[in-house]
Amino acid sequence: MSRNAAVTTNESASKSALAFIFLTSLMDSIGFGIIMPILPGLLMEISGDDLSATAIYGGWLTFIFALMQFLCAP
Repeated sequence: MSRNAAVTTNESASKSALAFIFLTSLMDSIGFGIIMPILPGLLMEISGDDLSATAIYGGWLTFIFALMQFLCAP
């Protein structure tokens, strides 16, 4: 394999990896955008509490999610 073909293959792999990372970030952002507006109402319905008590549950859920992302990330 010539050097030019190796460079072209490497650039192609780099572009594919960048596209994969972008799409993964996009899907993650869309998921947050869908769930965040309905989360308080959903938690109020599930818990049966008022908004202030539900905010505490939502804060703990967000904290646990962030902690697990930190601990389990590669």
